[in-house]
Amino acid sequence: MLGRRALALGFVSLSALAACQLIVGVNDEEGLLRPDAATADVVDDIIVPEDPCKKLQPPLPPTADKIPADAGAQNYVLGVRRFYARKNGEVMGYDLDGRCTGIPGSTTSDPPCTSSKGIMADADGGIDNALLTISESFAAFNGTNAGSDLVGDLVNKQIDLGAFTNLIGLFGYNGLSNDDEITVHIVPATGLSSVGCDGGTLPEAGPQWDGCDTWAHSPGKIVDGKDPVWTGAIKGYVADDVLVVQAQDLTFGLIGNELNTSDGMLTARIVRDGSGSIRMTDAVVAGRTPANELLSIVQLLELNGTRICESGQFLGLLRDSVCRARDLPLTQKEDGRGLSCGAISFAFGFEAEPVRLGTAGMLPDVTCDAGMTCSD
Repeated sequence: MLGRRALALGFVSLSALAACQLIVGVNDEEGLLRPDAATADVVDDIIVPEDPCKKLQPPLPPTADKIPADAGAQNYVLGVRRFYARKNGEVMGYDLDGRCTGIPGSTTSDPPCTSSKGIMADADGGIDNALLTISESFAAFNGTNAGSDLVGDLVNKQIDLGAFTNLIGLFGYNGLSNDDEITVHIVPATGLSSVGCDGGTLPEAGPQWDGCDTWAHSPGKIVDGKDPVWTGAIKGYVADDVLVVQAQDLTFGLIGNELNTSDGMLTARIVRDGSGSIRMTDAVVAGRTPANELLSIVQLLELNGTRICESGQFLGLLRDSVCRARDLPLTQKEDGRGLSCGAISFAFGFEAEPVRLGTAGMLPDVTCDAGMTCSD
């Protein structure tokens, strides 16, 4: 279940990335395998036709000839500067279940699970992002248009205040357009410690994003010292300037809590400057999370200036909206086995800039639990 202590920031939002993505293994686990239903295959001597619905896929790992033998390895620390749950009306996300559910003409249009609420159709390319329907409900609750981004607005407010963000560590990366193996870490930041390249200026004005902002990290995620040790290693690669990561379990800070996901994906475009630093653009995080866990987080959203869990005004509508959005089983290995839909697909986008790592900070205590669950 979610950690109830606050990590109040949403990390991990993402804009739609032209190059789709998969991922590669957490804690040295084998990478997740996704069926490629877009190509013809033979099953029990029967030719399965090519699926006209072309699913989004990540770039493949780079071939050895693209990686210089003397490329070396460097470490980078970035902080999420901007977070998006919606961006420019785009549907962010990826095909999470190897299906184009509900899309006419697709040979994989069958749903991955059963639901009494009815199965929602995937977006073009088999994109699974049921969170969009929930955010549209939020907009209706708040009297704003369906294209608004209430989640992003709340997260970005915290970032601009220097209250919270997420830190992304890229280790053993050669800094070039292609690298066949790097290590990625995602760690919530508990607040801005200082700004200025001399490290001596207090952060009243918020982060400056000049490469010298120093952020405290969540306790227990990094062992402080002369050479800090980051936990929660995830393997990935960079192919033609696109970072690709996949994990069976992926956790990130979001609106005062930790969101646990299974079959999580992270991709981002790597942009380099002349000084040797890098930043991330068009980043996308996608995956599936249990509906009840998502409920415990979205109840922290502010509508009309008050948290939903504190006002109680929209609790029933919120619960119904989230519970109706369940569109996937809890894990990929359960897809297509006739199980009930218990998870919700999501995608977020973000942009990240170079920052400095501080020491462990204190997590704020965000206690707000309306006790909502999906009962069926």
